[in-house]
Amino acid sequence: MNLKQIRDMISSIIDYDPNITSYKNEINRVINENYLEFMSLRTWGFADVELDVYTEPDLQVTGCSTTSTTAGSKEITGVTGITRGHRGSIVQVSGCADERDNGEFMIDDVFGSTISISKMTRTQTSQFYWPGFHSVNSGTVTVNIMQRYLPLPQDCDYPISINIRNPIEYGQAGYRSMYQLSRRRDDELNLKLDLVGSPTDWVAYDTLPEKILNVADIPIYSENLIVEEFGTTSPYWPIGDYEFKYCYNFRGVNGPLSDAVPFSVTLANAGLRFTTEDTTISGTQGISKRLFVRIKDVTVGGIRYQEDIWRDCAGLYTGLTSASSTGEKFVEIKDDDKSFDWPKAALNPNIATLRSLPRYQDNEGRCWRIRLYPHPAGDIDNNKGLPIRVRYNQQATRLTEDFDTPKMPSDSHRYLVYRSCEDLFIKFNNPSQALYYQKKADKELNRIEAKHLTTPAGPWIKGAYKGGPQYSKPWITLTHKN
Repeated sequence: MNLKQIRDMISSIIDYDPNITSYKNEINRVINENYLEFMSLRTWGFADVELDVYTEPDLQVTGCSTTSTTAGSKEITGVTGITRGHRGSIVQVSGCADERDNGEFMIDDVFGSTISISKMTRTQTSQFYWPGFHSVNSGTVTVNIMQRYLPLPQDCDYPISINIRNPIEYGQAGYRSMYQLSRRRDDELNLKLDLVGSPTDWVAYDTLPEKILNVADIPIYSENLIVEEFGTTSPYWPIGDYEFKYCYNFRGVNGPLSDAVPFSVTLANAGLRFTTEDTTISGTQGISKRLFVRIKDVTVGGIRYQEDIWRDCAGLYTGLTSASSTGEKFVEIKDDDKSFDWPKAALNPNIATLRSLPRYQDNEGRCWRIRLYPHPAGDIDNNKGLPIRVRYNQQATRLTEDFDTPKMPSDSHRYLVYRSCEDLFIKFNNPSQALYYQKKADKELNRIEAKHLTTPAGPWIKGAYKGGPQYSKPWITLTHKN
């Protein structure tokens, strides 16, 4: 069943279906609450996703420089070979004249061969505020950069398994299984954070363990996004009604979305100018801005387009760095840029382009990360990372359009109907009917669990023994063969 069919079945049960938009939205809200709760309730096999996530290779650069503390600079220049994939990586700095400027930092932003950093040192009671470099260092600084925490896709609800399974790039010898360690077990074993080698274990983090600023900590206001028509050469935005949102992106992770900003394109030859705030005024660099669009009511060629979903403008990869002001090859606005005009090179805002933008699900700034032990340095000479096969439980996408279908087996859709009826009967002050549909929903859930959380019987195959400082006793692997 799609969203409309689920809503119709609920209306048939409760025998109430006023043709009111606000009531329809309330029913959709209840359905989505139960759907998202169900999808995160268990590690369902039908919600599993697998893909390769590539690590960033380690990098050591000598002869780098810092600037004066007069402007509170937190930048290191001359870091050749660095890429924007290293945002969020650890950098160990040495060679500064003032010892307060040496130590371990985190990379906030990368622009060309310049990096912006935050210091991770802190006092016993609170985070140590590092105002910027205390000394001028010209060509004397050495940086060692390593990706200690590997970010997973932002639609990851929870990582399930981590392996290396890429024979095309690494051959059959590249296959390797890894074992999950809890953070408590990691502490007990006191494993070295930066020991380099082939990874055998992994530790999951639902947020950065370091006590530093995260993207979800940055407040966002819709008033800071202003949209206006701005004359430009062809191509033009189609005439019609739109809504725009934006979010901050910090160290490669999207933060929560702002409230919607409505705007109508009225001119036939209109381009758009997006005005945003300069985020460097907060004293932190690297907080870029990303845009999202909803095609509210647009008519092109006699066809009317109306959507309830939000589309990610950064999802259009152009292959040209001119698409953004950060050096990325998609739409992104640099931290200190206040004005962004669209169209740009290779960014045609016609209806075909806008409808090709991927759908976006706001995850409120969450991003799972894993730490691999030992730390893989990657192919430093060829600037190539290690392909890590990640299997994870995918975050469900909110049901928005009437044709949206839950990502769950069709024979389990009735659970959403019964659980939503339970909530609605409570709302309508009908406890007896609410209890009745609670029992039906619980029974349906038990049936789904019995069907989808069990596996057929099969033999267990004994593997080789493992030993080492990370194991309290010899470890043997058992593989279940279906």
